[in-house]
Amino acid sequence: MQFPNESKAYRAARNDLLKAEIDLWRQIEKVAALRRSLPAGGEVAEDYVFDSERGKRILAYARERGWLNFRLLSSAGNNYNRDYHGETTDGSQMPMLNVFVKNGGKLRHFFGTELLYAREADWYPKLSY
Repeated sequence: MQFPNESKAYRAARNDLLKAEIDLWRQIEKVAALRRSLPAGGEVAEDYVFDSERGKRILAYARERGWLNFRLLSSAGNNYNRDYHGETTDGSQMPMLNVFVKNGGKLRHFFGTELLYAREADWYPKLSY
């Protein structure tokens, strides 16, 4: 494929980028297949209570970012954040997303965004690049 007036150098670089994008897509598909094949995770042992009233600060934060259809609740007053690595022992909040599934009447942890804890020393996510 070529676009009007593109140079040979641009096309060569774009083809290299396209190959890298295809390789990345294939790797993403492999990771997704591994995630889908995870065995059943740990059963949720505690009946955590989540509160929408105490989550008003969280809701305001979400609205500021345009997250209008994302249900957010507060876990203040229970151990959920500590149990599922959303909070450190000193109470600092951590950016952790956990996914749970209900199977056979049991609620189980499916996966969590553990990549933050496994990162290389020189890698840290930014809000802008």
